[in-house]
Amino acid sequence: MHIKLPMKYPALTCYPNHANLLSVISQNDRYTEWFLNNYVQLFVDKNDYKKKLLRLDFYTNNPFITCPFISHQHIHRNIIKRAYDDIVEFLIHSLEEGYYIYLIIDSYYISKYAKYQVNHQVHDLFIYGIDTERSIFYAADNFTNGKYSYEEIPLDQIRKAYDQVENLKLSDWLEGVKLIGYREANEFWALSHTYKFDLQNLLIELEEYLNGSKTPVRYANPYDQWYIYACEMAFGQDIFDVIIHFITYEEDLFDKRPLFVLWEHKKVMLMRLRYLEEKNYLTANFSDAYAKIEHSAYLLNKMYLKHFVGGSRDIEALKRIAQKLEEMKQLEAALLRSLLQDARARAEKEG
Repeated sequence: MHIKLPMKYPALTCYPNHANLLSVISQNDRYTEWFLNNYVQLFVDKNDYKKKLLRLDFYTNNPFITCPFISHQHIHRNIIKRAYDDIVEFLIHSLEEGYYIYLIIDSYYISKYAKYQVNHQVHDLFIYGIDTERSIFYAADNFTNGKYSYEEIPLDQIRKAYDQVENLKLSDWLEGVKLIGYREANEFWALSHTYKFDLQNLLIELEEYLNGSKTPVRYANPYDQWYIYACEMAFGQDIFDVIIHFITYEEDLFDKRPLFVLWEHKKVMLMRLRYLEEKNYLTANFSDAYAKIEHSAYLLNKMYLKHFVGGSRDIEALKRIAQKLEEMKQLEAALLRSLLQDARARAEKEG
């Protein structure tokens, strides 16, 4: 048996939860307007430095549930155990029914991970296919050096890695297995799931990004209460101040992700501005100026990565990065304020 569900390399790759979803839905261009209506807001926990990291991330409104192009099922481990003695059998049956599989494993048992047989660490893994003759699953994750990739994993390794999460009493933060189905059409309403771009919602999110507003409060999603209350979160442009503080003053901070995520955010924002111009939502050109911001973010990420490769803390290089980040913050704020004014004036004129 050979099953390989469609996957397309995604626009966002820093974190697998975003990359996995986008790999599935970007197989068809109809996802574009939904994508550009989302992935606007950023957030970071100000206290991450205590864990020697800085997890800057996109805030999205639970996209595995709200994305119109997928169906979503959540099955607890105990339910699966009642029906199946072997998790591999359950995974095969799920793939046969056309479902992608999202589950938690212990990376200690998966040879594609850098931590293979080094230490026990839970991680989310996305399975999109199987070849029973070769006894391998097709899986996606940030396997090596943080790079998102599609790999072949032996069936026995998946079985062991899944079972040991429970045997070793590790934290299964997914609380089971998620089955993701790609929706070709909404049969109930006989629609083709053509997503309609929502300009007004985008303008609200852009303003929240500019003001550092807590977007989860507006969504009132109980799942996201921890974003608001459990941690000291910074949102939107306020994340610049957090990054600048950490790279300037936290000497033990070792995390390559924040400037990469910042660049991915600018990359998507540039796509968004070009779309707005193409669809005549704007009267002026903003994308040319924003392209310079995106390129600056790309260069700062490269500079930051060189700092890690050097093995020593280059104070002067970090100061230059901090200065460039402050300049980027001010340039972006001015540009987006002008864009908001332009878009609202155009929308009001159009009636």
